[in-house]
Amino acid sequence: MKLRICFTSAIIVLLGACTQPAPTPTATASSTETIIPPSPTSAIGTPLPFTTSTPAIVIENPLHDATTTSSPALIPLTTEKVSILRPSDGSIVTSPLRVSGQAGPSYLDRIEFRLIGEDGGVIVSHFDFVLGLPGNLGPYNTEFEFTTSYLAEAARLCVINFDPIDGKMNHLTSVDLTLLSVGNPRTHYTIQGPEKLKITSLRENEIIDAGTFLVTGVGWPDTDQALHFEVTNSAEELIDSGVFKFNPHEIGVASVFEIEVTVEVETFQRVRIAVYEESDSIPGMLHYSSILVRVRP
Repeated sequence: MKLRICFTSAIIVLLGACTQPAPTPTATASSTETIIPPSPTSAIGTPLPFTTSTPAIVIENPLHDATTTSSPALIPLTTEKVSILRPSDGSIVTSPLRVSGQAGPSYLDRIEFRLIGEDGGVIVSHFDFVLGLPGNLGPYNTEFEFTTSYLAEAARLCVINFDPIDGKMNHLTSVDLTLLSVGNPRTHYTIQGPEKLKITSLRENEIIDAGTFLVTGVGWPDTDQALHFEVTNSAEELIDSGVFKFNPHEIGVASVFEIEVTVEVETFQRVRIAVYEESDSIPGMLHYSSILVRVRP
């Protein structure tokens, strides 16, 4: 009897222990949250050197107001009419000089190669032909000898195209070279690019009225100095001339130009309007472009 009572009491104690609520966990100092101490200061209030425990400080707002990016003006550059593909700018050459590129249409399919010394004098003037169908654009390849009295001389190679109608120069392009009397050449090549200087407001052989009008074009300058324009009649007499700059005028940056031209003629005739840029180092033209129009009084 005593054994049964003891067994019953043990079961009641065990059930009471199972029904007690589980203890609620309390926060302890071993929490994973990191407490960053404030920046230490000295006794007189001067901040001490930064350490790895120094909190980060935002010194400016990383978010900026959105701004609109303006699109650059579209400059309609065309493929260059006369190009020098070999040698390109900066080449070091020896005699004989081999030149290749593209030109035409030119008068009688002939083009001129003019080598200018550093004093502006003509070292060589050489003529050759465009290799293509008569009266069309085509490649050229030529070779000619030159001499220089210097060990090395700065020079400019010009290729000149002639108008098929009147036989006058209508285009000139150039590259700067170094001529060696002895030594090893270092010739660079290039690819055909856009026209450096071009009148766009007039068409070849367009009929216009005499008077004052605007001529516009595109291109880019190689120097800071102003460019030139000239207007000549069929007798090669100068009618009008002046200077102009691109807008904006930045070296190597494609832009537009606008010039005011006055043309007065007594009879219906052809008039050439030309624009060109001169060098600020070796005397002479860097680039020349023109257009032939018909003017009625």
